[in-house]
Amino acid sequence: MLAEDLKMIKDAELDIELLHRDNEKLCAKNNKDIAELEGKIKSTEYILEKELKASKEDKIECKFDGYKGTVGFYEQGDEWIYDTETISDIHAICPKSAKRYIRTTTIETLIKNNIKEDILLGKIGLPSVTKIPRDPKFRYTIKKMK
Repeated sequence: MLAEDLKMIKDAELDIELLHRDNEKLCAKNNKDIAELEGKIKSTEYILEKELKASKEDKIECKFDGYKGTVGFYEQGDEWIYDTETISDIHAICPKSAKRYIRTTTIETLIKNNIKEDILLGKIGLPSVTKIPRDPKFRYTIKKMK
């Protein structure tokens, strides 16, 4: 009985080792297949984006196999860049309203929403703040129709 039990354990350990090896091979194959599919998705996204640009539309919709698909561009907010001199610029240019733009605790930090708002309204101009417009971003959605 002891010999049979030990043989069963040894056989099971060998089977487990073989299954681990098979699993590694399958994982490698699956990772390769996943990479190929991701490549197909990227190239198809590129084609869709080109087609959308050529159509001069902001958004195109279609229906297929019980799904609704949409491709389009969505606006992104501008990027705002604050230089290291922004705090000193605020103190120099508008010292009376500095509290609107700078929060003082143990250190001074910028209140960026107020700065953006007042720059856009033309209330202040800060040479150390740069606004960079961003291009619309391409995206697509695929939803199951109800």
